Amino acid sequence: MASYISSFYCPCNWKFEFLTFVLQASKGAVASFYHTLRAELGDEIGITEIIPGLIESEITKGRTFTEEGIMKVDQQLRDAALGPAPVERTEAFARSIVKATCRGARYVLEPPWWWGMYYFRVFIPDISEWLIRFLYATPPGVPATENLAKKLVDLPFVKDVLYPPSLRSPKIKLA
Repeated sequence: MASYISSFYCPCNWKFEFLTFVLQASKGAVASFYHTLRAELGDEIGITEIIPGLIESEITKGRTFTEEGIMKVDQQLRDAALGPAPVERTEAFARSIVKATCRGARYVLEPPWWWGMYYFRVFIPDISEWLIRFLYATPPGVPATENLAKKLVDLPFVKDVLYPPSLRSPKIKLA
């Protein structure tokens, strides 16, 4: 095998994230594209699909844009969106995807605990959808920062266990 393709796409097309329906559709299309490409190319060109879960990044640090297009950090909204889910450090993520790609893995879902969510979604989708709605949905007129996921993250020591130090910092730089 002389050539190799590595593709990144987000798992949101099977994770039922709120307010990301356009992103979910586009990432589902990307996934289908690489599945089809792998079938058409066979073993001529290796393809590794890298599917990152929650990784330490600008988004998981809470950077977002206002309606006016101004970048800001909103850690309260970030906590409501991430919920009580572990976030992997960037260095560990990079090491594992390089190692898996060099070994010729077809799929790399990182961090590894996201495989549990994948199987949960595949084998019991109704319960998975209900759980996501239970944790993240709020009634009309109630801000997203009031969801149950945010309340769980605000419990003592939860952030200390689930988030890397860069996400727990009270001051996150915009630049």
